Amino acid sequence: MPAYFGFNIEFNKDAQNNSLVQVLFDALAENKVNFNGGFRRSEGYTFEQQIKANQDYVNGSDDMHNGSFYQALFSFSDFSEVRGYWKVSDGELMFHMIIPEEDFYEYVEHKTVHLTDKMNAVKDLCVSLWRMVPSILCIQTFWECSEIPPKYCRISAKRPPQTEPFSIVQKLKYNDAWCINGRAIERAGMLLEIDENWLWI
Repeated sequence: MPAYFGFNIEFNKDAQNNSLVQVLFDALAENKVNFNGGFRRSEGYTFEQQIKANQDYVNGSDDMHNGSFYQALFSFSDFSEVRGYWKVSDGELMFHMIIPEEDFYEYVEHKTVHLTDKMNAVKDLCVSLWRMVPSILCIQTFWECSEIPPKYCRISAKRPPQTEPFSIVQKLKYNDAWCINGRAIERAGMLLEIDENWLWI
């Protein structure tokens, strides 16, 4: 199993409704992240079956306690693998997407070269999802060996969002004490980015 890069989308649970999964999957499709089928327990599921299984899990009407049993496979850009799954934990609602870390770099003359265009594709996707889905509270990125991203409610002046290499938070949550480069984006958001040395391999 390869090491994975991931991005974690946390939603405002108060805005949850019976169409949230459909809304997100439709937004992904509009950004050319296309559903290719189910994975693990949902292998062989149609798009409609995947939507229902995930929505039942999100609503708490499914007996599974781990949304990863209903992972979905997607095609996006020229990534070798893209998977997504929902997670409900301690009242928090999140959608995780994972991509093999090795898709973001290559070796040229014994040196590691960062594939910035690949990361930019993910960043552009996240900015678009932020704009299209109003119930998103924050988006955080991380590597296989990163710390676990904090929940939105725990992001504070002392605990910035996981920004490896970028994150998106509500502008009202932004704090200069984080010392992370940020710029305003639509829907009162802030896109935070570390410098170009975003892959420590």
